[in-house]
Amino acid sequence: MKRWIFIAAAVILSCEKGSEEIFSCDDLTMKLDELEYSSCGGSNGRLSVFASGGKEPYTYRLNNEPPQTHSFFEGLESQYYSIIVEDANGCKDSVRTFLGSQKAVRAVALTEPSGCGTSNGKIKVIAKNGQIPYRYQIGENAEYTYNDTFTDLPSGRYSVWVKDDRDCFLGIYPVVLSGVALEQVKEVLVANCTSSGCHDTESNRNLSMDETIEEYSQEIAEVIGQDHQSVILETSEIELIACWANDIDLESE
Repeated sequence: MKRWIFIAAAVILSCEKGSEEIFSCDDLTMKLDELEYSSCGGSNGRLSVFASGGKEPYTYRLNNEPPQTHSFFEGLESQYYSIIVEDANGCKDSVRTFLGSQKAVRAVALTEPSGCGTSNGKIKVIAKNGQIPYRYQIGENAEYTYNDTFTDLPSGRYSVWVKDDRDCFLGIYPVVLSGVALEQVKEVLVANCTSSGCHDTESNRNLSMDETIEEYSQEIAEVIGQDHQSVILETSEIELIACWANDIDLESE
């Protein structure tokens, strides 16, 4: 939703009504421009941002530091950073990033599915090339722990951070899927595709073909979720299709 700000311009020595300048804060955008990692345990990282749109001049704020007029920040250690830009109209935009280490450890994540509508997912992290012991964090606000396995997870994309004993960092972004297979969805669709023109017509998709089901996954999930006269499914079947479509979205991100 757009946010509009009105500025009244007073007319000096005049009884006429002041004019109004109308603008949208959506015009102001900012993106991360440069990121230089710090050394392990050091405070020599650097980042810069690029802002456009809105009304200059811009001011920039890093975390809770005072605002500044230049768009780069130096002397940074490895951690999360929030950068907020504000233009002359009072509009704001922000970006958030994690500044890692130059000589980061290496890590991979092994995942297990969550199940559809359940939270049985699992992420196991395997780290190497760093100074043991390793510590692990899932999500932005969680504490680091020596436990390399995270359980009871719903489907979704996760940020996992690994830190070794020299304070070298690495971030990985594993995906936990529900695990619903295409064959399960295909079985439901074919069994319930009851309209006479359901297959191989100009106005309907052929829902017996794997490639068609995958290509139109979101459209299928939306239509099936509605009160559709020709396709009446059980709630569990609708949820199954929604979980499968969400898995496709997660894998394509």
